[in-house]
Amino acid sequence: MKNIVLLLTFTALCATLIGPQCSFAQTFIDGQMPDTFLAGHTNWVNSVAFSPDGNTIVSGSGDATIKLWDVETGTLKATLEGHEQPVNSVTFSPDGNTLASGSWGDTIKLWDVTSGTLKATLEGHTDNVNSVVFSPDGNTITSGSGDATIKLWDVATGSLKTTLEGHEGSIESVAFSPDGTMLAAAKGVAIELWDVSTGTLENRWITTKRSRTAKYFFDVPKGRGFRDSKSISYRVNAIAFSPDGKTIVTGGTETIYFQFDSVDEDEFTALLSEFQLINYDNFPFEVYRDDRGSNSFVTFTAVNGIIGLWDVASGTLKATLNDALKGHMGGVDSVSFSPDGRTLASGDGDGLVRLWDITHQPKTPKATLSDHRGSVYSVAFSPDGTRLASGCGDRKVRLWTALPPANNDGVVNIADLIEVAQNFGQVGENNADINGDGIVNIVDLILVAVALGEVAAAPAAHAEVLSMLAAKDVAEWLIEAKQLQTEDPLYLRGIRVLEQLHKALTPTQTVLLANYPNPFNPETWIPYQLAKTTDVTFRIYTANGEIVRTIQLGNMPAGNYKNRSRAAYWDGKNEVGEPVASGLYFYTLTAGDFTATRKLLIRK
Repeated sequence: MKNIVLLLTFTALCATLIGPQCSFAQTFIDGQMPDTFLAGHTNWVNSVAFSPDGNTIVSGSGDATIKLWDVETGTLKATLEGHEQPVNSVTFSPDGNTLASGSWGDTIKLWDVTSGTLKATLEGHTDNVNSVVFSPDGNTITSGSGDATIKLWDVATGSLKTTLEGHEGSIESVAFSPDGTMLAAAKGVAIELWDVSTGTLENRWITTKRSRTAKYFFDVPKGRGFRDSKSISYRVNAIAFSPDGKTIVTGGTETIYFQFDSVDEDEFTALLSEFQLINYDNFPFEVYRDDRGSNSFVTFTAVNGIIGLWDVASGTLKATLNDALKGHMGGVDSVSFSPDGRTLASGDGDGLVRLWDITHQPKTPKATLSDHRGSVYSVAFSPDGTRLASGCGDRKVRLWTALPPANNDGVVNIADLIEVAQNFGQVGENNADINGDGIVNIVDLILVAVALGEVAAAPAAHAEVLSMLAAKDVAEWLIEAKQLQTEDPLYLRGIRVLEQLHKALTPTQTVLLANYPNPFNPETWIPYQLAKTTDVTFRIYTANGEIVRTIQLGNMPAGNYKNRSRAAYWDGKNEVGEPVASGLYFYTLTAGDFTATRKLLIRK
């Protein structure tokens, strides 16, 4: 049985999720609404993180404050003030007792989580602190800064342990390997990998390949005043290790732009027409025109988000996800692995959070969360992988919850819907009690339906499982679901899925199908389907037309009657209960004004 550890509010229609000891695939769905909005910042939210126990979310904002939120209730627990500049990065220590924050004001602050008091201020950087992270053992804090340095600090004393130099340009993001021996840094177009114990640079990888985008450059019209300088630029914004330490993921921005000087109206019209025909990796060019006198110019720009997966041991690129995984139309500003390493979350400048199943190299994200109203600057999974937090330029933190499978097989599908339906009314701890309220009911079924999405409209791919469902059952679910009378978007999506399922289970025509087994001895099943509710009768005839047996099923709802639990059954006996002789027989289905006949063979 599953260990129910979280109970979410019904109004958000959120599932109670499984504890970390029970592994299942995180299931976030397109169009899913966030469970909780954490609103209270007065400026953009740059960074979010979960506490190690998963009970608290911390957010750092451009309003120079840090806020601690209760995950269960969504209420504000504390506001930490002390930074004078926007807070770029926040992180919990492994024991959850200390919070570190880095700001534009070139300082790092350590906070006592329980009391909310400032423990220490670490000074030494000369530019913005863009990223702070604790080592896995909690003894060291690493900071990356716009001053092109990485600093390692002793947590106990607040003293500087070492400075890693040799970079050119701002350090945007830093990350410890899971074993704490290596440190990865994102700087410009490069990934740097450092040995923590010696402070030496072990490897440096260039993350952009100009040759990959050169073809777009040569497709661009070369009119009068064309400039070819700075046509392609790239920046790594975020970096993270996979939980097994074998892979590094980077999120970045690739920009291609073409500028034309002194363009008159006719030339501008011609260029605009040509650029409208060009899509850069499916991202259309945007146009900016400056008409200030003799220095007028026109710029055509396309911005593409890139996610790179890198093999740590060899330093080679395993996958460039903007080639294989089309999706982000703005720069990727944040990346995060789920604790099981199977799902990658990414947030970008176009206000989307995308989730990728990187174990199967898909060509599209498995879910897109699109409720943000600004750039998504930070994403973070909870320690058990059942929740995802995202911080945005719209000043809010959103909390998303994964839906678990009811039958504990690692995937949400129609079988889970059946599992819930078969357990209706059961009380107490139960796999099918998705929202953990102690009873299996229509709410649990709706939550599973939401996770099914378009699967419900594809019965051919799930014929064996769907044979266990009847259209009348789904119709009854819909009646009960609509009686709840809520306008919650997640709930309404579940209703739509059930409607799709009902349509898929309702045949468009009445059909008599071949009996099985055939030949048989002594019993057989006769499948059929009904396009509408009607009286159903089967008659068995001998080869010379004599009636052997009449089977009256009564008034039957529209639907499929194909498996043994639903098909018509003949035990091979006549009206008085005597076994019939071997030979050829015929069976006729009468369903309203529909009649059809097929043959069957008894072989003894």
